[in-house]
Amino acid sequence: MKKQVLKIELEGEAAEKISRLAERLGVEPARLLGTLADVTSTYWREIAEWAENLRVRRHNKHVSVFEELYYYGVSLWRDIVAPLLERLNAKGRFELEGIDFDPDEGLLEVEMIALEGSDLKADRLVVTWSPKGVHMEVYYYLEEDEEPPRPSRPLDFEWSYLPDEHAIVISHSAETLSGLPPIYRVDREADLLRKL
Repeated sequence: MKKQVLKIELEGEAAEKISRLAERLGVEPARLLGTLADVTSTYWREIAEWAENLRVRRHNKHVSVFEELYYYGVSLWRDIVAPLLERLNAKGRFELEGIDFDPDEGLLEVEMIALEGSDLKADRLVVTWSPKGVHMEVYYYLEEDEEPPRPSRPLDFEWSYLPDEHAIVISHSAETLSGLPPIYRVDREADLLRKL
């Protein structure tokens, strides 16, 4: 596809902050701006469709649309995802895969997948908040030739095997997030389950 050259004029303060952000991320400012443009183009239909809902000012519509998207994206990570990963000792080990909210049931579900090279064995993490409390499911995908576990004695944690995904899932529930075990402890449970 043919590339187009677009000229961008930034105020001094904005240019300085973009340069500082690029430095923190380890890229050149031009590369960072190109990435922002690429990501925006990927979601242009959704942004255009929701523009009226996102607009908070009559003037400078495009400014308020992106302020809303960035503000709530940052807030989502700051207020939900980052504290969740920190509480479960999983910071820097998972990336956000999706968030679902069911207003009728009062359910909020956060789904994350393990980053490549993570020192944890868990492959996927799903945490759900509901009026009943917090529920966590940790997925471990088995090797193609690996048999599903058949423990010879009862275990003090809940687990299941999903044939369609050839995965074991270890589940924990609590009244609040602080009642859930850290992921490394769930990893040990998964090891125990496979050995019995």
